[in-house]
Amino acid sequence: MKVIIYSTKSFEREYFLNANAGMYPVMFLKQTLTAETCHLAKGYDVAIICTEDDASAKQLEMLRQNGTKFMVTRAADYGNIDIKRAHELKMKVANVASASTNATAEFTIAMILTLNRKIIAASKQVANADFSAEGLAGFELYNKTVGIVGTGKTGAVVAKILHAFGCRLVAYDPYPDIELTRSYHVNYVGLEQLCATSDIITIHTAINPSTKYLIDEGLIDEMKPGVMLVNTARGSVVNIPAVYQALKHGRMAYFGADLCFGGNGRLPFNGARPVPEDELLGSLSKLPNVIITPHIAQATTDALANVANICFGTINNWLSNHSNQNEISLKERGRL
Repeated sequence: MKVIIYSTKSFEREYFLNANAGMYPVMFLKQTLTAETCHLAKGYDVAIICTEDDASAKQLEMLRQNGTKFMVTRAADYGNIDIKRAHELKMKVANVASASTNATAEFTIAMILTLNRKIIAASKQVANADFSAEGLAGFELYNKTVGIVGTGKTGAVVAKILHAFGCRLVAYDPYPDIELTRSYHVNYVGLEQLCATSDIITIHTAINPSTKYLIDEGLIDEMKPGVMLVNTARGSVVNIPAVYQALKHGRMAYFGADLCFGGNGRLPFNGARPVPEDELLGSLSKLPNVIITPHIAQATTDALANVANICFGTINNWLSNHSNQNEISLKERGRL
C-alpha cells in the first residue's frame, strides 16, 4: 500500500510521518491535485487530499486508471469530490469529519469576540502610543440572538459554547438536532427568520449544489441592521460581493471569514498572494470591521495530529477490511 499526499504544507509533514509510523511508503507533494498532476499518483494506492484539490470526475478517472483505489480528504467537507463518480469507479472515499471540530468552533468564538470587542484596532492603537478608548466600545454577547446555519458537529459545539455566554440560539438545518434543543435551548427556524432575527450569524455548512451561495443578496437584505456575519465554513456558501456592498452601505456591521478569495476559488494555504485581478479580498481586508484569515480555524497541533491519525487509521481499516465509519456514502448531508 503506497500513499501520496497532495497539497502538503510543511507544518503537516511531521504529523503525517508520526501517524504513518513507517507502515507505508509515502510521497509528499506541494502541488494540488489537478488534471496536470494526476500522473504523479501512478502506482499509489491511496491519495490523501484537502479542500484545495480538484477531485472532480475527470481527475478521479485519471487517478483510477493509474491504480489509485482509495481517497481520503483531510477535511470534514468533501464538496470538491465527485462522490457519485468515485462510487461508479469503485473508488472508496473517506473524510475526517470530527478531527478539527473543537478547533474550528473555538476559532469561530474567537473571531466573534475579536470583531465585537475591536481587539485588533485596540492593539494597533496601543502600538502607536494611543491609549484612548474612543471608538472601541463593543457589546456583550449575553442575551443576544445568535443564528447558527448548520448544526452538524462544528455547529453543535458552537451552540454549546454560546449557550454558556447566555445567548439566545436559533438555528437552521435540514436535519434538526433534538439534543441541542433539549440541552441548549436551540430553536430551529427557517433561514429567512434566522436572518431577520439574529444579531450574529455564524455559518457551519458544507458546500454542495444546495448550499452554494446559500447566503445570497436577498437573505443579506433581510438581515437586521448592524448584524455580524461570520463564516468559518466554505467561501462560496456566501455571496461575497453582496456582503461587501452591505458593509460599505452600513447595513452589516461586522464580517469575519476564515478563508481567502483567490481568482481560482482556491484557498492559498501556502501564503500565496491572490491573483492580481481579484480585488475583492483587498477591498474587504481594508475595512476596519472585517477580519479575514487564511483558513486557519483547524490549524491547532491537536487537530493536525487528529487529522493525520484518522487518515492513516482509515487506510488501516481499508487494508484489513474492517468497517470504516469515515467512509462517505452517496447520501450527502451538507453539514460540518
